[in-house]
This record gives sequence, C-alpha cells and structure tokens, in this order.
Amino acid sequence: MTEKTEENSGGGFFSLIIIGLICYFTYSYFFSSPKDDLKNFVACGRAANELGKYKAKAEIEKKLETYIKENEEELGTFGSPSRLLMEINQEINDNWNLYNKNSEGALYILASEYNSCSDIHNQKEISGLGIKFFVFSNIIYPIIY
Repeated sequence: MTEKTEENSGGGFFSLIIIGLICYFTYSYFFSSPKDDLKNFVACGRAANELGKYKAKAEIEKKLETYIKENEEELGTFGSPSRLLMEINQEINDNWNLYNKNSEGALYILASEYNSCSDIHNQKEISGLGIKFFVFSNIIYPIIY
C-alpha cells in the first residue's frame, strides 16, 4: 500500500554526488601527486626570482633538489624531466597570465604566490597585499588607463 513517489527517487543520486565530491576534495587535500609538489616548488621559485628575493630562491632550489632526489622514481613516471618541467612552466604561465596584467596586478599575483609558500623558503612574507591593493590593481587601474 505504500507507493514510491517521484520525490524520493532523486535522493539517492544526489547523495552519491555529494559523497563523490567529498571524497574527491578530501583526496585532493591530503594526497598531492609528485607533479603537483614539483609545480609548487617551481612556481614558488619563479615568484621569488621575479620579486628579487634571491635568498628565498636559493632556499627553494636547495629544497627542490632534495625533493627531486627523494622522489626521483615517482617523478620518472611523468616522462623526461625536461619535458615535465616544460609542461609545469607552461601551466604556471597559463595560471598566472602575467602578460595580460598591469604591473600592479602582476606584483599581486607574484607576491601572493611567494607568500603562499613561506613554509618552503622560510623568509618573511610580503605585506600590503590587502583587498585595497587587489581592487586598485585589477579593477580601478584598468578602467583609468
């Protein structure tokens, strides 16, 4: 005497989608691939270099060298090292898109990247990157010029 209604039929599918998303984000958060770790080192080093933070760059390069030695086997599964670095640099270029930014916007992106990896370079973060700087460099400045 109990009939299934159409209202109840979609609940299981929606629950599966939610569980799948939770699993994906949990996995992504706790388990990064060696390629992602290498990309983080390279991006951090490039940001430090562009900002003239050479002490930080030296520290990053030292840790990168250690990381590559420790994970040489896993990194080898991605193909030749030069090709892998070329792909990583292209991904960074695409993500940052510095060529389409004004100097303030580029500075904001580089400093944000530099600050995000302070645990790698162990140097003081760049301050003054609040919302006012972001709004000026990405909204107001392009309108004026």
